[in-house]
Parts: sequence; structure tokens; C-alpha cells
Amino acid sequence: MNYEHLEKAITLIWNTYKDEIIESGDWWFNLDEHTLNFHDLEDRGIMTVSVYHASNNQTNYDDPFDFSMEFKYDTVWQAYDGTCPDCGEDIPEDVKSGQECLNCGHIFYRYREVV
Repeated sequence: MNYEHLEKAITLIWNTYKDEIIESGDWWFNLDEHTLNFHDLEDRGIMTVSVYHASNNQTNYDDPFDFSMEFKYDTVWQAYDGTCPDCGEDIPEDVKSGQECLNCGHIFYRYREVV
């Protein structure tokens, strides 16, 4: 698989499974002798994809492939512009989907429905 094919495959996986990947990160094993690791260790709104060589159903973590990609997405904090819509209090930048406002109990979600 060349770089162009790898980029297309990773983009297809991201577009198809973005919500699940954002919530928990993800590993894709043995994709044409490559293993993919989607990760955002700092919840900064940038998902990095690291690629490793794999063969015979074994991933060689000591031999990363010279290729990576990044995808940007809105964090929960960005979706709410940093403030609770119910009480107007500032919310922590590291708030996660499903957590509640410490002031009023509003539940935050990654995708905000604006009414």
C-alpha cells in the first residue's frame, strides 16, 4: 500500500467512525500489513494517526511507518464556546461529553443542539 492508498483508507475510516474514535481512540490492526492508532492524548481537538508495520497478524511497535495524519474536531468546550448555556458559567477546557456543569447540572455533549 503506497502513501496515497494509506491516506485514502485512513480518511475513509475517520469519516465512517469519527464519533467512536473521538470518544475512545481506536486501533485498526493488519490493514494491508499496517496497524493504525488513532489518538488524542491531550483532548486538544486534534486526532493523530500513527502507522506501524504489521505482518502475520503481529504489529511491530518498534518499527513505526514513516507516515502519520491528523484530523481536527471540535472538543466539547469548543462546542459550547467555553460557557454553560443554562447558567453562563465558564466550563473547564477539559470537559468531556456526558459530564455536567458544576454550577447548575447541565449535561454537556460533543454535538450541541442549538434551539
